[in-house]
Amino acid sequence: MTDVSTTEDTSQSAVVSARQQLQRSDLEVVLQTTRPRGWWALAIVTVIIVLATVWAFVAKIPQTTSATGVVNSLVYSYTITAPATGSVILTGIADGQVAAGTPVGTITTVEGTVVPINVKISGEITSIGAEQGSFVQLGANLLNVSIKASTSSPLNIIAFVGESEMVKYPLGTTVEISATDVVTTQTIYATATVVAEGSTPSAESSLNEVNGDLTSLTQKWMTASSGYPYALILQSKDWPMGDSGFIPSGGQIVSITHTYNTVRPISVLFGGK
Repeated sequence: MTDVSTTEDTSQSAVVSARQQLQRSDLEVVLQTTRPRGWWALAIVTVIIVLATVWAFVAKIPQTTSATGVVNSLVYSYTITAPATGSVILTGIADGQVAAGTPVGTITTVEGTVVPINVKISGEITSIGAEQGSFVQLGANLLNVSIKASTSSPLNIIAFVGESEMVKYPLGTTVEISATDVVTTQTIYATATVVAEGSTPSAESSLNEVNGDLTSLTQKWMTASSGYPYALILQSKDWPMGDSGFIPSGGQIVSITHTYNTVRPISVLFGGK
């Protein structure tokens, strides 16, 4: 009589052997039917995944912010005032320029005395404060004049940003700046340092004063900051003013760019900043 347990063991061994043979056959079929091009594609994809993973943990992405500033008109401007009380006549200002030592008109007093309106510093007229033939008081504002920056002193620049942007410009921060001469279209590149910050928001009138009444820029500052912005005072010591650059006047637009932080790509992926 045949031992039943022996028969069952033999049957199970046969089944396992058959399964193993079938698996080997399937693998051989895969190896035979898979072209070398497929293996190369798989290897390339694997390498890309590995490199992307390494990049996500090792690389650094710069975080930058930008702002628009101007060469401070309050620093690089002055006002020509009435040297006497009387009727004013302005002359020689049709081209919008004034020259040092050249009178730009006269004041005729009630006594009939004619007093010249002298110019101390050459510059560009930005606004006229009196009408021809009008009666003005001593010291009245006649002309506002924008003057060229000094080549021997750091250039003073002012910008306005929102409160949330202020933290990106701590005192002592060095930023990249650029500006284009509206006459020659020459663009210069330099650096500037944050030397002071406004502790309270600035009124719209203050914005107009420092940018030479560029109302479009004032609105840009206010829109970008969702209200009244804060002042950033900067100084540039390497602004090129020789043959490789130009000497700016008050109101010159300056573009500001600052890299304030770097982050890992993996941090950005998971919501980091």
